[in-house]
Amino acid sequence: MKFEIGQKVVCVNDKLTSPFRSWNEGPIFKGQIYVIRDNDVISPRGTRHCVRLEEIHRPNQDWPYRESRFEPLKKTSIEIFKRMLVSKELEDV
Repeated sequence: MKFEIGQKVVCVNDKLTSPFRSWNEGPIFKGQIYVIRDNDVISPRGTRHCVRLEEIHRPNQDWPYRESRFEPLKKTSIEIFKRMLVSKELEDV
């Protein structure tokens, strides 16, 4: 499993895998940020690592999503931009 519970991820694939699965795939959207609620492994036709999301709870059948549909959310620090600003101010003096 590549994700931890509580980790923020971004959806990179919101396409349905087949027309017959639309009832359980649920509304995920490419580019949307989600939080991992649970990890799971399913093995209907080979092992697949899957996740459940904090933002999506399906009361009747809470099917997980394939892990491959998501990537970790990259944290961007603004510290580098602050340093650039300080160095630019020093150049201007």
